[in-house]
Amino acid sequence: MSVMQRITFLIFAISLIAAVVGCNPMAQYTGDGKLTDLGPSAATDRYVLDLGPIPLKTPTSMTFKLTNLPKEEFVIGIEIRLPASSGGKIDPDSINPVVSLTLLGEDGKALITKEGKLSDWTWSIHSPGSNAFVYGRGESETYFTPVPGKRYELILNVKQPDRSTVSYTALLVAKSGGWK
Repeated sequence: MSVMQRITFLIFAISLIAAVVGCNPMAQYTGDGKLTDLGPSAATDRYVLDLGPIPLKTPTSMTFKLTNLPKEEFVIGIEIRLPASSGGKIDPDSINPVVSLTLLGEDGKALITKEGKLSDWTWSIHSPGSNAFVYGRGESETYFTPVPGKRYELILNVKQPDRSTVSYTALLVAKSGGWK
């Protein structure tokens, strides 16, 4: 291979890598948490933004920065997980903190405002019943479609802590996309 062919190949390879990375929403997301792309064959939840554990048993306020999310409708919610060793099933009435979620746009305007007892939110309980995704639906829903390149601020407040004796883990997540 001549020097000119090598240079041409190198330029082509770098251009191809730049194009793939530049078009990949995963490479463009900046902000808190970890954005995972489960791929175009994912039926639901193609993009999952895991913002980490949140303490629902103590009053707390947490703020998260989100920038350049993929342009897909997201739903923000709380993933509740019982320990695998518990063998139990989630009872929404037994996990009852008062929580508020607020999503602010770049201009500081609230795009999402949801507050209330978590037991009054929408619970999507996954089989066999030890995991649930809890979110807002209806009048004060927790859905939004980000604009690429824009910055958002997500604020979670635990206004009244959960006083139950139920052992669980809570994670703040946003889910989006899929072919369904």
